[in-house]
Order: sequence, then structure tokens, then C-alpha cells
Amino acid sequence: MRQAPKLSASETDQVLEAVYRYQLAHDARPKTGVLCLYTPSGLYTPSGDPPATLLQRFAGEPRPALAYSACKVEEGRIVERATGKTALALFIANVRPLPSGAVEVEGWSQAGRLSSSRLRYRVVRKGTGWKVTHVREARHTKFFVTSKQRTGRPELEPIGADRCQDRCQASGGTEVSPSSA
Repeated sequence: MRQAPKLSASETDQVLEAVYRYQLAHDARPKTGVLCLYTPSGLYTPSGDPPATLLQRFAGEPRPALAYSACKVEEGRIVERATGKTALALFIANVRPLPSGAVEVEGWSQAGRLSSSRLRYRVVRKGTGWKVTHVREARHTKFFVTSKQRTGRPELEPIGADRCQDRCQASGGTEVSPSSA
């Protein structure tokens, strides 16, 4: 059986960037002021905050991209701690390279009390970058955001099963080339 290739740190950043940009293109609302990015705990840091190298890839965006710890839940919505601007939290729960060379990424977005359904993104190398080519529902669960008193950070709790429409299947994906750093 063929083993899945390991991703370098740069390739991991590129794969995550492709998924975050895909989520942004499909889930951002006009009132979203900032993006709060969450990576799998332990991938980069125990807290789930992405490294500066990944955040820098979004430097030219109209909405600033921040580490997830810069956000909190306030009155049922996610906001940036420093300014109170409405935030869109983009979560990645797991990154799994496949023997084919593609990468499967599981994640979702969160803007208010309910999140999008948890989705699996298939990401493939395209030229010098990576592209989301297929999206399917990973689980049929919606999540409720609560603010934990201890941390003040958004926490997710399942609230029941629910099927979502496969709104992403028809999309051509979002191609991302490596950023120059």
C-alpha cells in the first residue's frame, strides 16, 4: 500500500490558505469585519493559533486575518477582542495527506450562534499552488457557540443532527499560489 507523502511546513500553509480562502469566498457576509483563523491544536501551537507565516498570506485582504485567540463570543456573535468588529471564524479541525498526493482537510466557519456544517475539503496541487476541488459534508451536526467563563474564547457544543445542502459541489474551487514572504 502506498504511503501518503508528508507535507512540509510551507505546503501545509499553502493547503490551509486554499481552504481558508474557499471558506471565505463561500461563507463571508458583508458585515464581516475581520477573519479569525483556527488551526488544529498542536499543528502549529497548542492553542490553535496559526503561525505568522500563514497570517501574512492574507495581508492584502480587505478584512484583516487574525489568530483565533484575538476573538471572543459577545452577545451570541463572534467579535474581535480589540475593536468589537464582527468576525468570521474559519476553523480547520484536521489535515490528512492522502496516498494520491491530495490532502483532505476537515473544517467549518462560524459567524454567530450556528456554524456551517462540518465539511471535508479535497485539496490538490495545481501548478505551484493548491486548489480545493471537492467539498462534501463530513458530519450532520450543527454547533452552538458558547463563551466559556474560564477562557472567554468561543467554544463549540453540538446541538443536533442536521443535513445541509451541498452548496460547494458546483464550485470550481479557489486556486492559491504560494505567497512571497
